[in-house]
Amino acid sequence: MTFSRSLLVAALTALGLGAHAQEGPVLLLGQTADLSGPQAAPVKETVAAARAYFDKVNAQGGVNGRKIVLETMDDGFDPKRSVENAKKLIDEKHVLALFLFRGTANAEAMMPLILEKKTPMFAGVGSSMKMHEPMNRYLFNLRAPVQIEVSSIVTQLASQGITDVAVVYTDDGFGKDAFDGAKKTFEKFKITPRAVAVIPRGQAEVDAAVDQIAKAAPSATLGFCIPKICASIVKKLRAKGSLTQFFSLSNTSSGAYVTELGEFARGIVVTQVMPYPFDARDQIGREYQTFAKEAGITESYASMEGYLSARIMTEALKRMGKNPSREGLVTAFESLKLNLGGFQVGYSPQSRTGSEFVDLTMISKNGRFIR
Repeated sequence: MTFSRSLLVAALTALGLGAHAQEGPVLLLGQTADLSGPQAAPVKETVAAARAYFDKVNAQGGVNGRKIVLETMDDGFDPKRSVENAKKLIDEKHVLALFLFRGTANAEAMMPLILEKKTPMFAGVGSSMKMHEPMNRYLFNLRAPVQIEVSSIVTQLASQGITDVAVVYTDDGFGKDAFDGAKKTFEKFKITPRAVAVIPRGQAEVDAAVDQIAKAAPSATLGFCIPKICASIVKKLRAKGSLTQFFSLSNTSSGAYVTELGEFARGIVVTQVMPYPFDARDQIGREYQTFAKEAGITESYASMEGYLSARIMTEALKRMGKNPSREGLVTAFESLKLNLGGFQVGYSPQSRTGSEFVDLTMISKNGRFIR
C-alpha cells in the first residue's frame, strides 16, 4: 500500500508530527516590526544587535549544526499589518517562531493568531498585563509588565512626598494599560492626579493635552506615549514655561528619543527594563560591551535588548535539541532559568513573565542615560 504526498502530510498532521517541524538546514525565525514608521529608529538599533549576535553564533557553527536566520517584514507599527505579516511568516515562510516584535497593540493583535497556529513568539518591545494574564501558551515575554514600570515611578514619587501629579497617555493598548497601572498605585498611596490628558492613537496633535497639563501645574507628569509624542509634549510644556518633572517609560529608551527632545532632554526620567549598558560594573554590562565593540554596535538600551533577546533565544534553540519544532521550542523556553551576569530570566509551564526588572534613569546634560 502506498500513500500520496497529500495523504502522507494529512497523516503526519493528524499524528501531530511534521506539521510544525522546522525543515531545512536552518533555524528560521520571523519578525514583523516597524521599520518605516514612528518606532523605526529604536527598532533598527535592536534588530542590528540581534542580527550581530546570531551572526556570531553562526560563525561558530550555529546551533546543533544549523544556522539561525531572521526573516524580517515591515509593519509600519500598524497592528493589522503585524497580523498579516505574521500569517505570511507562519504559513508561507514556515518560521519556527516569531521574534522581536514591537508595540503592545501589535502584540495583542497577534495573540489569537499564535494561539491558533501554535507558534511561539518571543521578546516583544511592549508588555501589557494582557500579554501576561491570562497566560498565552505561545507568548514569552522578556520585558517586565508595563504596570510594574508605572508602579515604580508612582512609588518613588510618593516616597518623596510628591503627590501633585498629572498623566498623559495615548488611547491605545499600551497607554490604557499603563494608565490602569497608574490608577492602581495612585489608589494605594491615596493620590488624585491633577490632570489626566488623553491623546487619540495615531494622532500627533498634543496641544490640547499640553494645555490641560500646563493649567494643572503639577510637580510631576507621567507620559505613556511613543518617543515622538512624549518629546513633543515635553517641548511644548517647556515652551509654555512648565517645569514639571517628566517621566516616560522604557519604550522611550533610545538615542532617537534624546535626539527628539533636543535641548529639553536634560532631567527627563525614563524607566528601564534592561540592564544598564553604559559601564562595566556588572557582569552583563561587561559582556555586552565586549560584544558591542567586536560587532561595531552602538551602545544603547535598545541594542542591549536586541543582544539579550538573541542570546536567550539561542539558549532556547540549543535546549530544543536536534529535532526542532514549534512545540519543542515552547518546552525549551519553559525550562529556562538563566542568570545572565546579574539579569535574571525564567519561565515555567505556569508563567510567561521572564523578568520583573525595572530601573530608573535620568537623561544627563550630555544626552546620556544615567543612574
